[in-house]
Formats: sequence, C-alpha cells, structure tokens
Amino acid sequence: NCTTLAYTSVDVVGELPHDPLPPPLTPPGCAFLFLGEETTRPAHKAAAGAGWTYLVHRRTASSASLSRRAFSRIPKLLPHLLFPRLASGRHPTTVFLDSKLRPTAPLRALERFLAGGANFAAFRHPKLCEGRCLSVAWRLWRAAWTGCSVAGVGREEGRGCPSPAFDWMEREASAVLRSGRLDDPARLVAQVARYRADPAVPPSSYPTYIDGGLLVQRGAREVMDAWAKEYFLSGGSDAPPQANEWYGEPLSHRE
Repeated sequence: NCTTLAYTSVDVVGELPHDPLPPPLTPPGCAFLFLGEETTRPAHKAAAGAGWTYLVHRRTASSASLSRRAFSRIPKLLPHLLFPRLASGRHPTTVFLDSKLRPTAPLRALERFLAGGANFAAFRHPKLCEGRCLSVAWRLWRAAWTGCSVAGVGREEGRGCPSPAFDWMEREASAVLRSGRLDDPARLVAQVARYRADPAVPPSSYPTYIDGGLLVQRGAREVMDAWAKEYFLSGGSDAPPQANEWYGEPLSHRE
C-alpha cells in the first residue's frame, strides 16, 4: 500500500555504524532498511532506527563471493525487483537514501522530481565543478598524462580532453582507492581505465556526474537493470558505471 517508500542498505560486521533516519512524515511501514546477516541494530539507542522496517538481506550461492560493499548495492540497484507494482498496477516511487544522510524533506516531496513523465532522478554531485575549480596540481598531472592543455576543460576546445565530470569521476575513484574500503582495488582501477579507453563513450562526452546517495525512481527498469549489470560486471564503485551506461546507451528517458 506504499505509493512512495524509502529504503537503504547496510552490510557490516557488528552494530550499525550510524543511526539512519527515514524522511519525515514517512507513512508507517513504508521505510525499509536492508541489513546484512552479520549487522545488528544499535539497541542501546532508544530512538535509533525509529520508523524503519528491518529486513535481513541473506546471501545466496550467487552472492556468496561478493564483498560487503558490493552486496549492499544489490537492494540499492534493484528497487524495481524488490518493490513490485501496487494493486492498481502503478509502480511505487522509491527513494534510496544513503544510511549516513539526515533527510529533512518529507518523503512525498521528493516525488516532484519525477514530474513530467520522468522515471529516474538523481542529483548532480555537489563537488562537481568546471575545470577552473580543479586544483593546479591535479590539472598539471592531467595535462602530463593526457596531453591536453592545462587550461582545457573538455569538449569546448575540441581536443578530446576529459570533461569536468570525467575528471571528478577519476578523482573520486582515487579517493575511494586511498580509503582502503575495497576488497579488490584492482577492479576499480581497471573499471576507470576501461571507461577512459571506451570509444563509444569518450571521456569528453560525460556532461555530468551524479551523487549516488539519493536516488528517486518509478518503474525505471531500463536504467536500473543497465546500471546493475555494468556494476556487477566491473565491480569497483557504483557511480562510474551509472555515468558510463547513462551516456553510452540511447535511453529514451535520458535528459
């Protein structure tokens, strides 16, 4: 009966590292928190997790070898499979929230991002900026590596230089590698290198880059299936596959 619902996913050993909060005014039973089998609720905090319906996300033979990071992405990237159509035949609107977020807008307010017939909405990464915002050191390193001019910001110069969005994607990948959170860092390195060399979606063609911490969709099977397929094929981080699929496929709903 949830026409709009919120969900998130965590897979860690031990207690939840944060006190996740659903959006304000979320109807009872319409916020779902997927927990790994070895993740426990923070029972010592009375208000922690209030409003969530907890679901234990169990591994199967096909997911047994996935890292915890990748395993937690299964619910994130497959809402169209987890939350079926309503009795009316209409798809529910699902809102994925990173468990670290502290939402202040009511859940229903996020539906407005799907106005006009859209079925998927995400937010531009808050750190994304034009080439002039990039550090001098980064731009000099980029110039030495790619042969682009130091002032180059991509397609505007017609030199095939990476766009600011692809620049940021590589910077974020570098930060994830340094964090030590990946079980197999080589997969992320290979992932970004493959996108850099992809003739179908050259680095200069990425017009923007999303923040994967908040996603709104309603029946966006085409988007989510393509994203999930590419992510689980290449591993690494989930945002680069989204950008590669989004700008490399003739998706009818892409804007």
